[in-house]
Amino acid sequence: MTTPVTSESLRSEFATASQPNLDSLAATQARVDDILRPPGALAQLDQLATWIATWQGDPRPAVERPAALIFAGDHGVTAEGVSTFPAEVTGAMYSAFTSGQASVSALARTAGATVSAIDVGIGEPTGNIRVEPAMSPERFDASFRTGRDAVAALDTDLLIVGEMGIGNTTAAAAVCTALMNGTPDTYTGRGTGVDDESLAN
Repeated sequence: MTTPVTSESLRSEFATASQPNLDSLAATQARVDDILRPPGALAQLDQLATWIATWQGDPRPAVERPAALIFAGDHGVTAEGVSTFPAEVTGAMYSAFTSGQASVSALARTAGATVSAIDVGIGEPTGNIRVEPAMSPERFDASFRTGRDAVAALDTDLLIVGEMGIGNTTAAAAVCTALMNGTPDTYTGRGTGVDDESLAN
């Protein structure tokens, strides 16, 4: 029997996670600063190089095995009319991901990256967060483990994590509001392009 994922176990895991390598950051920044070119030229690329060096722990960073994981699931809050699209679009997009027909698939091929889509609840919507918890502890545990296992199975030096689910803007805004300062309108955007009335809703 596996031990349930708890807030305490998550804190313990995060406490032992890799930390940024400041020596690699400094060495890469020094190389960037020493390149003969106008100040500020290619600044965003320089920032990306130093960021990768910081997390790879290598003053000469490289990306040779990029990989993307997309987690897809249905949000019960769509019952509140928070999206311009029906919940069924999540499943259709998941099919596009798995068949390599989505825009992200074309972009990934250009970059030499792999894309894997993970089903974490398509056809099994979470609870409607307006009136009930989104997940039971058991469902959260299963979803968390699915994500952790998917990451652990990869051989990658740059991980891109994404998600797909109609209603995700509302769910994400709710999480941000619960965890950080601000009110729901601080974090809520138009998502799929909802009108003013739907945005206010």
